[in-house]
Amino acid sequence: MKYNAILIFLLIITFQVARAAEEENEINPFIKLDKNKLFQPVLDLEFWYVYSMNEKQSGEEVYDRSDAMFRRVRIGAKGNPTPWLNYIFRFSADRVGEDVYTAVKGSYNGISVWNGYFTIKPLSDKNLLNIHMGYFWTGVSREFTNSPWNVASLDKTRSNYYLRHFVSGKGNGIESGIALGGIKNFNKCAISYRTGVYEPSAYSCSNYGNKLFTGRAVLTIGDGEQSKYSYMVPANNWRKTKSISIGLGGSSQQNGKLCDSVLFKTSYTYGADLLVCYKGIRIEGECFAMKREDQAKQKIDAITWYARASYNFIIANKYIEAVVCYDSYDASGSKSVYKFIGDDNSLDMGLNWYLSKDKLKLALHYIIQDGTTSPNLGNYIGTALQFRL
Repeated sequence: MKYNAILIFLLIITFQVARAAEEENEINPFIKLDKNKLFQPVLDLEFWYVYSMNEKQSGEEVYDRSDAMFRRVRIGAKGNPTPWLNYIFRFSADRVGEDVYTAVKGSYNGISVWNGYFTIKPLSDKNLLNIHMGYFWTGVSREFTNSPWNVASLDKTRSNYYLRHFVSGKGNGIESGIALGGIKNFNKCAISYRTGVYEPSAYSCSNYGNKLFTGRAVLTIGDGEQSKYSYMVPANNWRKTKSISIGLGGSSQQNGKLCDSVLFKTSYTYGADLLVCYKGIRIEGECFAMKREDQAKQKIDAITWYARASYNFIIANKYIEAVVCYDSYDASGSKSVYKFIGDDNSLDMGLNWYLSKDKLKLALHYIIQDGTTSPNLGNYIGTALQFRL
């Protein structure tokens, strides 16, 4: 019902803006509608062909196999009808056609609303204050707000999956809420921030309705990471920047429901992330602690982190990117407080060929996986074709 209400709300607003666009702008000079930016379709496709090897599912050996799937499908619309307002809403259908016996972790969950939110810019300096409202990321870290279409790895890290799931109760880390964000660029220095309050449906119950609070602040020294503010952080500098970015982030929620018999008392995360860019070299990573305690004083303590290094070089006027990424998750405590107790780690080595930067990309990667928290383990070779309208 929440998804339906959000979608209806977005459609009503879009219709009203479109209706106003048919009227003369002189009726309300504040609107200043730009009809060319009122509605733009969104279509993002990522096709994978993988070969799984040495796989086990729940301890049972699985034959090596190949598989083809649409790893990601996003369809929707976006617009920037006035200088002070933009919007986006998208549906998702991830892992369409996936063989459940491949070593790729995760599974197809049908078609659903991916996100849908407005951004209002009330100040003349549009980068300093942005108000986000709707259904979007509860982001606390760099990888949390890295677009999967831009990351150098074949996929976003598993370690950050656990962080997103822990914070929001959902693997994508998306929930309804309100957030403020902005960036201020100085001479060879920049400061950006984001803070939000959300309503995690996964943790709500009749006894408690406490909100989730999140925040992140970043100091950049050198070339600015963003020339103008955007909710999602860029993930490829195309050999142009020399900079260091240091981020601090975290989340907190008091009292919530985990299941019919377990209520948690405190749940919070905190950590830091780092980005170093020097022309074609890009080194990034993050480390976060995850802690929770229920009313019976059962606890979970977890550490999740990743490190990724990539290098961009140019061949025949096209960008080629070599990358290696390692990520790790380790948690101890009670499974009644958080179901992912154990460890999970993976190593990704690969090449990306950007035919049109992040609009059209080919990728070839080899992934090695190990751990105890996922029922399926194994290595796989993954090829990907990524297209964005």
